[in-house]
Amino acid sequence: PGNRMPNKDEVSACLPYLLEQIVLVNPKVVVLMGNLSQSIKNEPLLQDRKIIITPHPAAAMRFPKQKKLFEQKIKQLRKS
Repeated sequence: PGNRMPNKDEVSACLPYLLEQIVLVNPKVVVLMGNLSQSIKNEPLLQDRKIIITPHPAAAMRFPKQKKLFEQKIKQLRKS
């Protein structure tokens, strides 16, 4: 609600479903976007995968430094 960050209970409730989907899809690269990605990047199920962490797309549209970083990460993704 209100475009807020999810609280710890919400993340804990949803994360197992997200990780299960990642295992089922088995992608070569996982792109994590935004601040929340920092808290899940060390999940054991993600350790064997290439992970690219980008700023949130909305932040990239608003802030020039974030936009530049976002663009660099997307270029990195294209090379993966």
